Amino acid sequence: GIAYYALVLLLAALNLPRLLVLVTTGGVIGSLVLAYILFFKIRSVCLVCISLYAVNILLFLASLKRLGIW
Repeated sequence: GIAYYALVLLLAALNLPRLLVLVTTGGVIGSLVLAYILFFKIRSVCLVCISLYAVNILLFLASLKRLGIW
């Protein structure tokens, strides 16, 4: 968890937008897998988990914007 966000911060600080997009894409894919497990396998709702999924999606969108794609 914390290592992922530290890596995203480091890549942003070092101005490596392509690698940042790659890492945040992995974060979104991981969030989608975990959301599927949470909602359909465990059949639960976790506000903290959903908030982190949203943060990961926003980081991905911000990385796309930084790269100039979006």
